[in-house]
Amino acid sequence: MSDPTVAVVIPSFKQPSLTIEAIESALRQRAFFDFRVVVVNDGCPYEETDRVCAGYARAYPKRVRYVRRRNGGLSAARNTGIDVALSAWPTVEAVQMLDSDDRLGPGSLEAAFAALRENPEAAWAYPNCRRIGFGNNYIAVTGPWVALELLAINYMNCAGMVRRSVFEQGLRYDEQMKTGYEDWEFWIQCVHAGMRGVHAPKVDFQYRQRGESMLGDVGRRHDQIFSYIRTKHADLYNPQTAFSLEQDEIPRFAIYLSDAKRIVLTSDPALPGRSLPTEELVPRLVRLLTHPQQERFPYRFVVTSEAFLEAARAGRFASSLFWLIQQRFARTESHFVGACVHTAFSRECLLEILPSNSFCDEPWRDLAMLMLSPHLLHECLMDTSSSWLRTAFKGRQGPTIEYTCVRSLQPGDPVSFKTDALERLVDLVEEHGPACREAPRVELNRGRTIYRQSGDASDVTKRLFDAGPLYPLALDRTRIQIGYVLPICEFGGAERVTMNHAREARRRGWIPHLFVIGSSTARLLGEFNDTFESICVVPDSELCSPDSLLGLLGTMDVIVNNNSAALNEVLGRLRAAGVKTFAQIHSVSIAPDMVPSGQPYEVVRYEHTLDGILVISEKLRRWCRSWGIPEAKLILVPNAPSFEVSDEAVATSLTERSERTEDTPLRILYLGRFDAEKGMDRLLALYRAAEAQNLPFEWKIVGGNVCGPDGRENLDLRPIERFMSPPVFTATGLARLYCWADVVIMLSRFEGVPLTVLEAQSFGCVVMSTDVGAVGELIESGRTGALFSNDLETPDLVSMMLLHLIELQADRPRVTSLARASAEMRRKASWTECFQPFARKVESMLPKKRTNQP
Repeated sequence: MSDPTVAVVIPSFKQPSLTIEAIESALRQRAFFDFRVVVVNDGCPYEETDRVCAGYARAYPKRVRYVRRRNGGLSAARNTGIDVALSAWPTVEAVQMLDSDDRLGPGSLEAAFAALRENPEAAWAYPNCRRIGFGNNYIAVTGPWVALELLAINYMNCAGMVRRSVFEQGLRYDEQMKTGYEDWEFWIQCVHAGMRGVHAPKVDFQYRQRGESMLGDVGRRHDQIFSYIRTKHADLYNPQTAFSLEQDEIPRFAIYLSDAKRIVLTSDPALPGRSLPTEELVPRLVRLLTHPQQERFPYRFVVTSEAFLEAARAGRFASSLFWLIQQRFARTESHFVGACVHTAFSRECLLEILPSNSFCDEPWRDLAMLMLSPHLLHECLMDTSSSWLRTAFKGRQGPTIEYTCVRSLQPGDPVSFKTDALERLVDLVEEHGPACREAPRVELNRGRTIYRQSGDASDVTKRLFDAGPLYPLALDRTRIQIGYVLPICEFGGAERVTMNHAREARRRGWIPHLFVIGSSTARLLGEFNDTFESICVVPDSELCSPDSLLGLLGTMDVIVNNNSAALNEVLGRLRAAGVKTFAQIHSVSIAPDMVPSGQPYEVVRYEHTLDGILVISEKLRRWCRSWGIPEAKLILVPNAPSFEVSDEAVATSLTERSERTEDTPLRILYLGRFDAEKGMDRLLALYRAAEAQNLPFEWKIVGGNVCGPDGRENLDLRPIERFMSPPVFTATGLARLYCWADVVIMLSRFEGVPLTVLEAQSFGCVVMSTDVGAVGELIESGRTGALFSNDLETPDLVSMMLLHLIELQADRPRVTSLARASAEMRRKASWTECFQPFARKVESMLPKKRTNQP
């Protein structure tokens, strides 16, 4: 007898008669190599078990080794058998697992070992299953090896043949698991270690189905045991890992690039993916229809072009658009979902999702991208005429179509692409239709049960995380991926704070992403054009469900919620998925019914779901503590001027201002929104009072309409219209305004830490403001500006402010003194410095991530 190549490990407990069958099935194996059997008595109380096992060891002393141990459960018994086999026979290359109530048909060892030899990259071989006893059906697990699917369902049984190298790396069955799924957990251990399995279809594994067994009991305990597995392997059970596996194993999209005449299988439209020759399209479709649990073909077929994908990548909205269209494809009953995309040059960056008829009355003429199911594609290929496709899109009877229109403006020259996706789909159908109609349909299952999930990656995601489709963007996992979430992205203060934070994150080597949830537009200043890796706009409320948002944001390392109410309900689930969750608050406001409202109250409500809370002032920090938020969660991240100001620009501004005399009109600037919260009624009253006294003031009122029928809260602003001009967003334009002004006035009823104050001070403007929010932390009244009580009635407030303006007009040295003090106070302020406390917090939570910091 030669040295053994394979060892069979059979744990036995309370099944002496069935153990006989298991041992006999092992001994009767026909193989070209020698093998051994290890039987482990796991402290069975039946004397018969010992008698049977010992009898085989005496009868086959060179082939069977018998071991008795204290009862420790199935995992412990298997581990004992594995250790004995590896120690006793150094030549053993693989260990076959076999439970004592199951059997192996002749030739099974040879078939399993052959599968390992033919697939050297595989760590173990897994068989199909033929049920015996109370069940007599055949369960096949045919189809490609998919680790992502294994995380969701245990499509492998316990009778695997495992290479010796697996055990030599220290992997063993978990001895804490005594109620089932220990074999599933072992395979997941192997996946966690970077290993893979291979299907061995010729192995005849006979699994005994009894009336009431451990398997039946484990089904009742599924949630409890599965929770243990997920917790133990948290690095695997998170959306980040799931997406990486999805991209590698079961890509979500099959993208037909009409200008390149090729098909790409990928989950990230920005990646090249795996190429599929167009002649393989029909065979893959046919296999998908006849064997949906075995064929791994994407469940979303997309017709577009390389030129369009290049444009979408340049605009950083490729992943956003694919995610949005996939969601609409799933949530509507439409057969097709198409995208009409318009790109153009602009000085700002804009991504906007528009109604379906935004570009033209016949959007089907302007399709840059078209999505349909492979089943519908097959129907199109089977039809002898493609004319119905064109007629369907023209509104005649036939399939239904959902359109998404996208407008993307970029500072760079837009990439040109054709908008002929419908015509290219027709061409594809006409070219491959004959081959599809001639392809044979063969059913190979022949009554077998196929225990595999379908190849739809989104189905696996739903099963794993109860989440919608994951954001289709492959991420560099060595870097911190941070998502900034806003409910609106125009040019408001909160948005500008977010942009500056994101730019600082980029400077530290993090990768920032922008998510605008609940509105249709993301608008960025040109200076932030290169800040975000991706930009996503979610305009529809039905796409803001917790499931959808969990899929959208779950692949991030960090999320910062900046006023998005839709996100609050999913923060706990994101945190459970491994995402670090933060919220940023700016101010406490009052609703129209005079009830306190705003994001700070939502943060208090959902504080338990957050890892940290960014506050922009000491006043807000004290407010949070008064509501019971732990000090350890509060991170003071003060605001800074929204753009950098050179010392030369400041010096020039101060010099020009100091040369103005009392004979020069006092220049007064208002910069902000035209709504009641910002005190437009107070501004109007102040102007009228100044005009009534014919005071030497020069006014500039710069802003935009936001509230009310025309954005002005029904105020009659005609008296000041000649001083009004549209909003200014560029750093150059703002600098001109601040250099022009002597005084910047703010009459707000509610504020946080206004960037206007910080910007104005950095240029040496004298800021006069109501004492709201944390403005008092920015202005030292009498030294760098002037503060007025927000509780004053409008006539009293106007009277006091007007008196102060008159004094400044008459005392130009006083204006110069205040200007220099303001500029000096802001001279060293920077977003880099302000961002540091948050950066240190995040990097301490993610120490393995690479940054640009030493």
